[in-house]
Amino acid sequence: MNPLRKAGCFCGIFFLFALVAVRSVANDLHAVMTDPGTVTSNTAPANPFPFDYGFDFTVGSQSLLVSDFGMFDFNGDGLAASHTIKLWDMNTNLIATVTIPAGTDADLLNGFRYEPLTNEVMLLAGEKYILGASFGSDFTRGDPDRSHTNTSAATFDAEIIPGQERENGPGAFFAVVSSPFGPVPGPNAMFSVVPEPSFFGLMIAGGLGLLGARRRGAKKPDIHEPA
Repeated sequence: MNPLRKAGCFCGIFFLFALVAVRSVANDLHAVMTDPGTVTSNTAPANPFPFDYGFDFTVGSQSLLVSDFGMFDFNGDGLAASHTIKLWDMNTNLIATVTIPAGTDADLLNGFRYEPLTNEVMLLAGEKYILGASFGSDFTRGDPDRSHTNTSAATFDAEIIPGQERENGPGAFFAVVSSPFGPVPGPNAMFSVVPEPSFFGLMIAGGLGLLGARRRGAKKPDIHEPA
């Protein structure tokens, strides 16, 4: 085989393996809220939930690609009603939304039922966002999906900096709610970590270096000892 063609095939294989490695990193899914903590049902809450209820969070040092939204399913026995999950930035811009259907059709994972987004969305490193679930005016007292309480702090993924519980009602955009346990379970999201640019740079540099070495080797003339 021609040395240049051989070098090209070698580098093609190298970049194919690099692409597989990048996709493997990107496809490693995480949940924003990994553990809701100890949750109980409050059969007679003092007030109905507002229209949207959720929490704010800050993305850590790496950008994230969100693929699914979820809703907490108390007891894992199906949702009593559908819930729309929404994601906003801190400028009140709605970024993405998806509806989790009533019942058990949505995938259940670690206490949350998930539905995929139509289009994945990028959350930038260091930026703050608000994740909320709609409850609306059809609140029913004693419905465990709408009246759970948190008696211990929820746990979040290492890529997430948890913020505060928030509620969105008429005349106010997600006012902060004072809670001794921080954000309570309700909305959730699945994401993958976007590899840092340095990761791609190292892969490209490595491939170019190997290509250069192969080409230098291909150009080296044969040395024949005199008879």
